[in-house]
Amino acid sequence: MVKNGSKNVEDIEKGLDKEINENTKRNISEDINKKVIVKKDYAIKCKNVWFRYERDLPDILRGVNLKADRGETICILGGNGTGKTTMLNVISGLNKPYRGKIKIDGKKIKDYKGNSLYRKKLAYLPQNPQTGDLEEMLKAMEYKKEEREEKIRDISEKLGITDLLTKHPYDLSGGEQQKCALAKMLLSEPTILLLDEPTKGLDAFSKSSLLNVLKKLKSD
Repeated sequence: MVKNGSKNVEDIEKGLDKEINENTKRNISEDINKKVIVKKDYAIKCKNVWFRYERDLPDILRGVNLKADRGETICILGGNGTGKTTMLNVISGLNKPYRGKIKIDGKKIKDYKGNSLYRKKLAYLPQNPQTGDLEEMLKAMEYKKEEREEKIRDISEKLGITDLLTKHPYDLSGGEQQKCALAKMLLSEPTILLLDEPTKGLDAFSKSSLLNVLKKLKSD
């Protein structure tokens, strides 16, 4: 039973308002404390990477840190013997660092099983690439004949190498070999490209053509 009706009701309302305000403040504080910080996944992330070819040899890579965003183009510069190729070999998984961590698309490189890293994820064009047979590569990836023909036609038109497919690799110029090797690499549909001196030995026109190809691939 409520005595002195209006006064008691007013006191009750004040008490409820105070309790509601305190609960609201408490909930806001708890929400702030529970706030989750989302870590950014980079296309490539290297943290304190060290590498040497043999235990008794000097380190080629010493505490290397690198972050590459998706869609970003990065150029590694340095003189001969400074470890540029070694760095790409380590990022691509061909060489393993003895210290440090490497992540590709937010996943530790060691967690990619079998050839999963190179299936629609990462592709590496070395300094002296082997062009190889485009169709044989797609066969190994278990594409059907119709799919193989369509993929080869599409990539050949994009890179302007349709007339080169019937030539022997030894009959191709340096620039033509680079384009054919790039076509082979792109057939794996990678999202990350590693290119080791892609313009090495190319004339000015071939360099410009390759640059246009890479720009088009990035925009696509």
